[in-house]
Amino acid sequence: MVVNENGTIEQVNHYYPFGGVYGDLSYNAELQRNKYVGKEFDHIHGLDWYDHEARMYDAAKVAWDRVDRLGEKYTQLSPYLYCGNNSLVNVDADGKRVKTIYFKDKEDPQWYRSSKSFYLAMMQFAQTDFGKQILSDFTPKGSYLFGVKGNGKYSKYDLELQEIDITEPQKKTAYWRDINAQTQLLETDQGKPRFVVIFDVDRPTNELIKTIAHELAGHLYNYESVLKLYEDTKDFQKANFEFFKKSSKQEHLEMENKKYEKVNLYQQVMNQIEQFFKHK
Repeated sequence: MVVNENGTIEQVNHYYPFGGVYGDLSYNAELQRNKYVGKEFDHIHGLDWYDHEARMYDAAKVAWDRVDRLGEKYTQLSPYLYCGNNSLVNVDADGKRVKTIYFKDKEDPQWYRSSKSFYLAMMQFAQTDFGKQILSDFTPKGSYLFGVKGNGKYSKYDLELQEIDITEPQKKTAYWRDINAQTQLLETDQGKPRFVVIFDVDRPTNELIKTIAHELAGHLYNYESVLKLYEDTKDFQKANFEFFKKSSKQEHLEMENKKYEKVNLYQQVMNQIEQFFKHK
C-alpha cells in the first residue's frame, strides 16, 4: 500500500503467496515499481520479473531466470526453485540465500537465518530415519524442511525449534544454568498441543548433533501417541499428561537405560549419523 503525505491511499497491491497479483483487488498498481517483498517489478521486454539483485524472479512460473550460484548448499532443491517451495515461512531477499521468517509473539515478522552450526547439525539429523519421519510429519505436504519433503501428517500442529544465541558468558550461564536445550509441550490459543524445543546454538556442530538427537529422539519419541490422544479426545490436558507422565529427572535417568524405547531410538539416530560421516 502507498499513501501520500495526507494519508490518502494512492496504490494498493494484493498478492498470492508466491508473488502473483490479485488483479481485481489492486488499485493504481503502476504508481510505483517496488512491489512484492519490496522488489522492483520490471516490465522490460514484457517479461514482468521481480529484480532480486542476484537473479530475476518470475512469479507467474514461480521460478528464477537462472540457477542459484549457491545451489550446492541446497542440493536437495532445484536451483530454480523460489524460497524452497515454501514462501509462507521463507523469503529470498537477494536471490541467493533462503531465509526463514521468524515470528515472535504477535510482532511483525523478522528475517532470520539459522546459525551455520545448527543448520549443518539439523541437516545431519534430517538424514536419519527418525529425522526424516518427524520433520516430514510436521512439514506441510510438498514443502521442504532441512531437505526433507513434508507429508503433512501433523502439519496442523506446531513443532517450533527455537535457537538461542547468547555469547556473553554471564548472561549465558544465567539463562541456561546447567542445560543447553529444553523440550516443552504448550497449549495454543485454540487449545491444541504445540511442541517447542529450545537450543543453545552457540556451540559447535558436533555437540549440536548430539543435543538435537537427545531432544527430538529422546524427548519427542512419543509425539505421535500424544497427538493421536489429542485427536481422539480433543482434550489438551490428557495429551499433556501423556507427554509428561514422568518427571524431567526421571526422563533423564531413563536415558541411561537401554530397555527404554527412547534410548534405543537415540542410539539408532546417533549410529546412523556416525555411518554417514564414515562414508564421506
